[in-house]
Amino acid sequence: LGLVVGLPGTGDGARNLPTVRALRAALMRMNQPTGDNDLKNADNVAVVMIEATVPKAGLRRGQKIDAYVSAISAKSLRGGRLLSSPLTALGDSRTAVALASGAITIEDPKLPNTGRLALGVNLLQNVTASFV
Repeated sequence: LGLVVGLPGTGDGARNLPTVRALRAALMRMNQPTGDNDLKNADNVAVVMIEATVPKAGLRRGQKIDAYVSAISAKSLRGGRLLSSPLTALGDSRTAVALASGAITIEDPKLPNTGRLALGVNLLQNVTASFV
């Protein structure tokens, strides 16, 4: 999960409680506490799902790969930027293996609520594919 900011009024806004909670938590981590009414017009923010695929050969720390983001309820992610978001491996939600951030590119005009982060994932540790 991540937060996209800088949307031109096409985000989730204050009608989406999870978005307001996530934005409030992010602002608290930046030493910018907010009151209940401070975020009532935050329609420039959206909660998104982030997905990145590790190739079969694996990846090394410091490598960068693409990621895809999908809005949960925003109308469009056009013009948005993903705030730095930790990515975890499937099955281990406690250890961040990468950080994702950057400008979102809308690849299909018919699907403005999904986009790509070109080389927007920076690996924090080596990731290998293991098969049993």
